[in-house]
Amino acid sequence: MPISAALAQVHRGSSPYSERYLIAIHEAGHAVVIYCLGVCLVEEVSIHADAERKTLGHVLPATLFPDDIRQSTRDEIAGLFAGRAAVEMITGHRYADGGYSGDDTAAYEGAQFLAGSHPSDAAQVGVILAEEWARAGALVGRYRVAIEAVAAALLRADTLDYIQFAGILEGGERDGEYHPCLIAA
Repeated sequence: MPISAALAQVHRGSSPYSERYLIAIHEAGHAVVIYCLGVCLVEEVSIHADAERKTLGHVLPATLFPDDIRQSTRDEIAGLFAGRAAVEMITGHRYADGGYSGDDTAAYEGAQFLAGSHPSDAAQVGVILAEEWARAGALVGRYRVAIEAVAAALLRADTLDYIQFAGILEGGERDGEYHPCLIAA
């Protein structure tokens, strides 16, 4: 389907992509960007719905203790925005209702932490969010092939553990075939 036709459907409120594919792209966007920024290791990425968490998919990060909490918080915000950025850039799909309230809330809270709590710092929250949204888009563009490869693997397996996830990104021999590194600088 030509991109113009796909975009026309999106603007009418429908999408040529299945919800499962959109979730796979979304979760892959989060996982690849946080991994490549060094925010944390990714223990698991899944498109399996979790009623307890009230999510359609998730990335389970390993806890790391950053040297620079301010930069790490910015990296986390970019990682949170990377899910939406991946869906919008790769598929052209936009949810009419936002569809990202948990990610948006966490990103806003991170920006508030960085900006400070004084009322005069409120404008800085918007600046931080805009900067990290732009950064997330640039990272999704840079790692698009990796995001699509992780999403394809998620569609086959629902859940990837660290070894499977990192193997896709780092490349090497898998299943008797050589696979290139997808995140090379």
